[in-house]
Amino acid sequence: MDYDTYYISASETFDKNRLDGEDEVEEHCSWFAKSLNSNKAYTLLDIGCGTGRYTKSFAEKGILAIGIDKSQQQIEIASRKVPAMHRDALSLPFPDHSFDVISAIMMLQQIDDYGIEGLFDNINTVLRGKGKIWIKTCSKTDLERRPFNEFFPTALSLNDLRYPTIGKLLEIAKSYGFSCLRKTSKCNQYSIVGTDLLSRFREKHNTTLHMLPEKEFEMGVTMMEKQFHPSELYSFQHFHTLLELARL
Repeated sequence: MDYDTYYISASETFDKNRLDGEDEVEEHCSWFAKSLNSNKAYTLLDIGCGTGRYTKSFAEKGILAIGIDKSQQQIEIASRKVPAMHRDALSLPFPDHSFDVISAIMMLQQIDDYGIEGLFDNINTVLRGKGKIWIKTCSKTDLERRPFNEFFPTALSLNDLRYPTIGKLLEIAKSYGFSCLRKTSKCNQYSIVGTDLLSRFREKHNTTLHMLPEKEFEMGVTMMEKQFHPSELYSFQHFHTLLELARL
């Protein structure tokens, strides 16, 4: 998957087109941050930070947060909100033991199993003491529940290959000395007018849509245009899995 090509075209409209709205960002960041001691200052590295929406939410909770992403276009947007650097998550450019927390928000599906193991290698180096890792991802059940799978037949099989199972992820984490402190499944409801929904799909609001064969994508959007009236309000659900890991 050529993610660089996708983000070159999508970065400027990325925040506007995403279906995970600000309410979801705030709720999920609050779930992570509630385990922290309010009397202590924490440093956080948000790897694969994208346009910095989650980094910004963490920073607003008093955490000294910095984001990195390998997309120059995404970092240009993120830098308008938070400290952010154009770097590869598999080659972290920081001194040993620099951070109390590492966050990986909806980015593990963009690296393969070897990359995930490489990521834990790097996290082990820059994470301080019994520091924490915060992960937002999708389980296989989360992926199956995605509301628009019916319009894009190969989307689920593509994502089954991209997303590590929760079991596999925890197995890798354990092999690097991490245990799971907390795990939760989150369901977020969102409402959207038909014309806005269709616009976001036409703009390919996520990487899955970018990966689809163009013919399948066009057919899927055409089916959606027949089903969703531009002026009507529709409600859908988003499902994700949140994990908090820490060194044993």
